[in-house]
Amino acid sequence: MRTISIIALLMFLFALSSLQAQKVKFYKAKVTLNNDTRVKGILYGVSEEGLLLMDKNLVDTVMTIDPRSITLIKLRRSGRVGRGALIGASGGALLGAVIGNASYSSSNDCEGWFCYSPSREETVYGGAIFFGVQGAIIGALIGTGSRKFEINGDTSIYNTYISELRSFALK
Repeated sequence: MRTISIIALLMFLFALSSLQAQKVKFYKAKVTLNNDTRVKGILYGVSEEGLLLMDKNLVDTVMTIDPRSITLIKLRRSGRVGRGALIGASGGALLGAVIGNASYSSSNDCEGWFCYSPSREETVYGGAIFFGVQGAIIGALIGTGSRKFEINGDTSIYNTYISELRSFALK
């Protein structure tokens, strides 16, 4: 039973890594303009003339934004929250199963009107569920992070960030 569980876990991790390799990585951009309006889209391209944003369907170009009108650029990779939650839940469940197995006690020293002694499987599953939920929450919080670039309408500041912004662009 133990070897089957290990083989199933390895197959799951292999399938997860192969799915990740097939996806196109794109970054969601939230651009705050000088007049305090926000423009959202996917960062498609970066040039000296400005940022090129596309809509979420990657079909139509939303707009090219002039760097003199940009106050702040926030970039976040698509799917990071879900992936962080999945990794956190997996690690937490594994840790919880180990802790549940280690904390199992077969003694039945129960006195009083309520007496319940969980089996080894119940302590393993209980630990996996408890720590899996905690790991998912922590992983999702870690995945919510974003990169921020303060431009404040200054083209010289924008030009210093061009090479870094291009590394996040699709084009």
